[in-house]
Amino acid sequence: MAKTQTKPTAEVLELPRTGVRYVGVDDGHSGIKVVTDGVALHIPARLAEGSMIELAGAKEDNFYQDESGATYTVSASLPFLDTRVGTYATSAANHVLIHHALIRAGLAGCDVRIVTGLPVNDFYIAGQQNTDLIDAKITSLASTTIRNRNADVQLARIVGHDVYPEAIAAFYDLVMDNDGNPTPVMDQVERGPIAIVDIGGKTTDIAVVFNGGTGVDPKRSGSVELGALSLNTAVEMAIKRAMKLDRMSTMQVDEAVSKGTIRLFGSDQDCFDIVKYEKGVLAQQIITEVKRRVGGGSDLEAVFFVGGGSALLDDELQDLYRHAVFVEDPQFSNGRGMWKACKYLLASE
Repeated sequence: MAKTQTKPTAEVLELPRTGVRYVGVDDGHSGIKVVTDGVALHIPARLAEGSMIELAGAKEDNFYQDESGATYTVSASLPFLDTRVGTYATSAANHVLIHHALIRAGLAGCDVRIVTGLPVNDFYIAGQQNTDLIDAKITSLASTTIRNRNADVQLARIVGHDVYPEAIAAFYDLVMDNDGNPTPVMDQVERGPIAIVDIGGKTTDIAVVFNGGTGVDPKRSGSVELGALSLNTAVEMAIKRAMKLDRMSTMQVDEAVSKGTIRLFGSDQDCFDIVKYEKGVLAQQIITEVKRRVGGGSDLEAVFFVGGGSALLDDELQDLYRHAVFVEDPQFSNGRGMWKACKYLLASE
C-alpha cells in the first residue's frame, strides 16, 4: 500500500522554489490536506470573517483579504464559517483556505499545478461530468484576488488546476506508488471491480471502479451527507443535554471526539460513552447507505475505506465486509491520489 513520505506538520515548511511543483489539495469541508513530494499536511477548514485584534509587531500569516475588501482569519479557535454550504467549492472561504494550506506546506512563492476535489454527487450529474461546476471551481480560484495582510507572505502561484471526484481520487493513490509505478491493487482491479468508501467531513462518497480501472458504476456510486462533521454535531448536542451546558467551544468538541474527555469548569470530565454511542449511530447510518449502493460486495475484489472519518469509525466498520481494507493514513488518501494524478498523469498533457 502506498504511504505518505512524511507525517503531517503544523509548521510552515521551506521547499525549493524552482520549477513547477505538482500538488494534491484535498479541499474538504472539515480539513484541507496538501500532498506534494515529501510533504503531507493537514489544516482544519476553519476560518472566520473579519480579523482578530492584532498585537503590536505581530507577523502572523493567517489574515487574508479578497478583492472586495472582505477580510478572513484562518483559526480553529474563533467562531468559524460553516463550510457545509452548497457554494463552498467556489467561495472566497475555500480560496483562502487553499492558499493558506499551500503557504503552510512551504509553497509560498512557488509555481504550483494543483488538483482539487468535489464530492461524487457534485462532480457527476446523471452519470456525466458536471462541467459547469467543475469549470466554475477552476475559474473562480484563478480569477479571485486573495492577498495575505502580512506583506512579507507570498502566495503560491497556481499555474494549473484540475478537479477530480473524491473517492475516485483515492483510487489513484491505491493503484500507484509514490514513483508512479503500479501497486498490487492494480492487479485486483484488473481481475474485477473494487469499491472505495471515502468518509470525509461533510459527505461519504462511494465509488465502484470496474473494467480495469477505466469505468465507474454510476448505479453503485454516489454521495450521502454523512461524515465526521455529523459526528461532531451529534456529540456536541448530546454532551450539552447530558451535562446541561448552554454552549461548547469547537476545541471542546474536538477534544471530546478525539479523547472521550472534555474540559469543563477547570477539570476533565468523562464523555467516552456518549462519543461511543454517537459513533455507533453514525456508523449505522453510513452502513445503511453503503449497503444500499454496494450491496453484499461478493462480486468485488475488495472494499477500501479511506478519508479521515474512516479512522474515527474503524472499530464500528471493521466487520462490514470480510474483504474490507482500511488504508493507512486515510485522511490523506484523496490528497495523495490527487498529487499522483497531477504528477504522473496530467504533467504530460
